[in-house]
Amino acid sequence: MKVSIAMVTYNHEKYLAQALDSVLMQKVDFNYEILVGEDCSTDNTRNILMDYYLKYPDRIKPILHDKNVGPHANAAAVMAKCTGEYIALLEGDDYWTDPLKLQKQVDFLESHYDFVACGHNFFIKNERGYSARLKFGSKLELTDKLLVFHKKPLQEVYSTVDLINQSWFMQTATIVYRNIKGFELPSWFANCASGDMAFLLLLSLHGKVKYDDNPRSVYRLHPDGISAEYYGRNNVLKMVYLYQSFNIYTNYCYQEQLWMQILGEIKNLPEWCDPSTLSVKQAIKAFFMALKRSIKKRLKFRSK
Repeated sequence: MKVSIAMVTYNHEKYLAQALDSVLMQKVDFNYEILVGEDCSTDNTRNILMDYYLKYPDRIKPILHDKNVGPHANAAAVMAKCTGEYIALLEGDDYWTDPLKLQKQVDFLESHYDFVACGHNFFIKNERGYSARLKFGSKLELTDKLLVFHKKPLQEVYSTVDLINQSWFMQTATIVYRNIKGFELPSWFANCASGDMAFLLLLSLHGKVKYDDNPRSVYRLHPDGISAEYYGRNNVLKMVYLYQSFNIYTNYCYQEQLWMQILGEIKNLPEWCDPSTLSVKQAIKAFFMALKRSIKKRLKFRSK
């Protein structure tokens, strides 16, 4: 098997058909399989998936959970069953737009052995019912139009250091990577708020990452999505958790760059944004006290 498409879905009855159709429309010269982890949805998602399975039994492989296991455990279960040389990622509420997307990315990895993964620019579709703001993007007004996320070209090749400095820029549905023997997600990954960012960082330890500025997929923002706007103390804590977990996991090889990102996250604290409430010194102290309580309560930094 050349490519495994790893999909996760939960309560995506409005979107799953479009996601599956966007894979089935791919024009490729190799075999592929579509593994779909259905996380015990409470709507009609599972029935839709099984209808597609009956139509395409040689392509689609449902992975059905008896109880809800959560997005990270669902994704891990799907990836564990992928048999392809390469794995392409897609969530059940997003979709691909270019019928040659998969072929182009596999062709690149086939001819560039020093690269572990490749991704591309993407469109955003805001269906939340209100304007939205992403941490690394401008304010998104409610519109039916597809908006290109990166309006200016980015660099094409990324090392681990480059990814740390760039922060989040390559969304899940854009990524195709080598199915590395023995590659496992560490235990701390399950608590990361930005799973695609953490995933790329882990992959980059095995090779370079290629970026293509052409948008070939859609990242859908909707009220039922698991994505959240990266603002507020809780989200700052989660991003610091990601950076510091990766810091320990890599035995502090990238500590300087990671701590610069952590300091940048501190500036997103409400206290920092509103200096009238607390002095900068008090804001930093309040942040680290909150971080300490959070770590003691539920987070364990551990490397394997």
